[in-house]
Amino acid sequence: MMTLGQWKDIRRVDHISVPAVSLSRGLYIAHPRWRVRDPTQRPDLKIFDPWVAAFHQANNNWDRISAVAEIIAAGKPLIHAHGADRYAQAVQRLYNDALIELNNICGAGYQQAMEHWITGVSRPARTVRLNVMVINRTSTPAGQQVLATITNHIQIANALQAYQTAQLRLVQVGNVRQIHQDQNGVSFLLTAQMGAPVQVQGTFQDSMGGGNRLIDYCNTLPRTADVDVVYVPAFDQDDIQGRTFRAGVGQNNHVPLRPIITVRVTPPQGAGATHPTTLAHEMGHALCTEPGHSASANELMTAGHNRNGTNSLTLGQMAWFCNNPYVQ
Repeated sequence: MMTLGQWKDIRRVDHISVPAVSLSRGLYIAHPRWRVRDPTQRPDLKIFDPWVAAFHQANNNWDRISAVAEIIAAGKPLIHAHGADRYAQAVQRLYNDALIELNNICGAGYQQAMEHWITGVSRPARTVRLNVMVINRTSTPAGQQVLATITNHIQIANALQAYQTAQLRLVQVGNVRQIHQDQNGVSFLLTAQMGAPVQVQGTFQDSMGGGNRLIDYCNTLPRTADVDVVYVPAFDQDDIQGRTFRAGVGQNNHVPLRPIITVRVTPPQGAGATHPTTLAHEMGHALCTEPGHSASANELMTAGHNRNGTNSLTLGQMAWFCNNPYVQ
């Protein structure tokens, strides 16, 4: 993306060199915008300045794609407006840079679909099929309270204004698969036999053996859904509410074939407010294969401890949610 300074140079299409002295008029004050007096024919290209600046200030792709989408959404009508070509040509150069960034962030295969979504050309309803599982500490199946929590999380995601505006819906395929913590003699959860301290026994360690084993297990399952969602009793670190293993992104040489979302069944201490939207949040990491977080407290893709409960998605974020390999 061009810098703000470069954009300012490009958008100054009416800043021309006008002599301040003439034989007929003598000394006078030159007006650099004399070519177009009618303000309706002179679009204010400064509207793009904040978005160009925001793109370069962003330290994550969620905020970058938000700025890019605003440039595209505002730029499209100006490019095709009936006015002086110099304005359209300036905007076209910025618009082309924005399309390049769409490609960089989301992948070449989805650039056109993203552009069409952002500009309103095509916004079809989308569905994400979920293969939902729960890891049980014992051979006893998960109780009704656990199953109700899982159902509630799916319903809360679908009820979010951001999901409804994007026309994105999560659909569970089949019943919740019950998984005992031990598979082929190896546990998904930390045990005393592994040398785990008492306080973390029975919890899921996503960054080490537990995560590796879960990836390997999910890779053996038939693809009846787009995303695997696994509920665990708790994580070994109490401040973790959910963790996503991104498709194609290896962890210790274990590579998920499709996204795997893990969510703890009960909220960690002091984090009950954001726990119900953990699935909706992790879905963004899963669908977009993006590990970072937004910096805005209003947004769903902000880290849980920084979110204020608004749980919004920007135009660009919604477009990204809806245009990727894991939606139907």
